[in-house]
Amino acid sequence: MGFKTVSNKSARPTDPESLFRDLPITSLDVQNLWSHQADILREYNEKFIESNDIAIELPTGTGKTLVGLLIGEFRRRAFDERVLYLCPTKQLAYQVQTQASKYGIRSHVFVGSKHKFSVPDYNEYASSKAIAISTYSGLFNINPKFTDSNVIILDDAHAGENYIASLWSVEINRFDHEELFHKIISLFEKSLSVTLVQTIQEKDVGYTPEDSVDMIPAPALWEHLDSLTSLIEENPNESYSYSWSLIKEHLAACNVFISWHNILIRPWIPPTLNHFPFANSKQRIYMSATLGASGELERITGIQKIDRLPVPAGWDKQGSGRRFFIFPNQSFAPNDYAHSVLH
Repeated sequence: MGFKTVSNKSARPTDPESLFRDLPITSLDVQNLWSHQADILREYNEKFIESNDIAIELPTGTGKTLVGLLIGEFRRRAFDERVLYLCPTKQLAYQVQTQASKYGIRSHVFVGSKHKFSVPDYNEYASSKAIAISTYSGLFNINPKFTDSNVIILDDAHAGENYIASLWSVEINRFDHEELFHKIISLFEKSLSVTLVQTIQEKDVGYTPEDSVDMIPAPALWEHLDSLTSLIEENPNESYSYSWSLIKEHLAACNVFISWHNILIRPWIPPTLNHFPFANSKQRIYMSATLGASGELERITGIQKIDRLPVPAGWDKQGSGRRFFIFPNQSFAPNDYAHSVLH
């Protein structure tokens, strides 16, 4: 007796724009794509679907999240790809999931310890049945759970700079590593401002000098590379041991920042293509409110060439009609703002 093979897969979408019409949208607030969203999706499908790295510009309030989710869902359904959507914070990750739910896009949030991730939820991501939503820190760490994503969508890419670079950053806090902290200050004392050195030497300054930050000039750093390396090697600590192992042979390509609290050693450009969970993805999509043309995004992400898909002309004529107003030093009773709304 023969058996029939039953497929649970729905018809594969031909493009992300037409996919929108097939989504089981659950929110009455989502009816149609704005014209600039459709233009972005159409241009992506026609010109950039094979790009390794592409930046999409959409200002705040223009439906950036929907565009990113539609591209991710399209690739998941059309090519059976594993899609990872990254946000700067946990709160934003949950907000993106809420939006995905409204659009009828299946997704799961993975934040915190990877050992506490839901196994069924992770298996859905791994088998390309749902989009995984996490934070930048969920990928850029020593041993991430997400090691084989086909597509990585980086939301608010410009806000992800510190999260991306943290994997290659050595932080030496004066409270946790007091002896090493002061030895490094002494090593570079002649290269720092007199005011900052005097402030650092005071044990209790009576205030938090957050804005007192200086950077070691590159020639001074290069002159003392061996001494700095020896100091850190002689004072090993688990809190920075892994990051130190990644950059200690490349200190000449790093900046050293000094403040009253911390010493931060960080590469000029993070070597993200040496981080295989990021580098091995098929496509990386950088969502940002503003792209600029100065190479800032390339510096932040460590990618030499990123294709750009700018916001379409006339985008500013589209909007939800909502505005958020702030009145400093003002408070209103319910009757006051109800009256204002009516007029």
